[in-house]
Amino acid sequence: MYQLYMGNKNYSSWSLRPWLLLKHFNIPFEERMVSVAGRGAHDMHRGYSPNGLVPCLHHDGFQVWDTLAIAEYLAERHLGLWPLDPNARARARSISAEMHSGFGHVRGAMPMNVKMCLQGAELSTDVAADVARIDAIWTETRAEFAANSPDKPYLFGEFSIADAMFAPIVWRFHAYNVKLSPTAQAYCDTMRVHPAMREWKKDALAESMVLAHYDNEVMEKYGPTRTS
Repeated sequence: MYQLYMGNKNYSSWSLRPWLLLKHFNIPFEERMVSVAGRGAHDMHRGYSPNGLVPCLHHDGFQVWDTLAIAEYLAERHLGLWPLDPNARARARSISAEMHSGFGHVRGAMPMNVKMCLQGAELSTDVAADVARIDAIWTETRAEFAANSPDKPYLFGEFSIADAMFAPIVWRFHAYNVKLSPTAQAYCDTMRVHPAMREWKKDALAESMVLAHYDNEVMEKYGPTRTS
């Protein structure tokens, strides 16, 4: 049995990725929820995570930290987490790594907050460039690797690690009402109704922890709220 040490579901974008993988592929695991409260690396976490961050996966006494490392660890033990075709698999790894290491402007300007549903605002040049690149990744990937599978709506047709890596961006774009191309918007809509994403949202809405500093900052910039 795996144990996933993870942050709360409203704010913890990094925790969503391995959680979603485990859920989608029906891999049994235990949630070990811990408080992060925007602290970053912290000594309070080092008892269960060597780098002081979550998520951290425990398996038979062995610890794996960092979202992409956890995904690779799972992929070596369970079939189908990466696309089977070699070219598709290489592309999935490329865009997953790009998401893992990049898009700092979007991350900084739009903290993940599943509860938020805001009117939105004009984006800075840097944030708009990040959004355009993500839109292009989604659109081009669907066109190249899933065009012949209209009934399979994820980036490579079947759900993969790449979809899990971009899942927090889906919540960000929805929360801040980011305008996307038709293909990218359809992909966002598909991801938001994924059963595990809906479960994550339900749990996030039930959480009581509030990071007022983050909430007030984004409300001031992107508010008021909208209905959907």
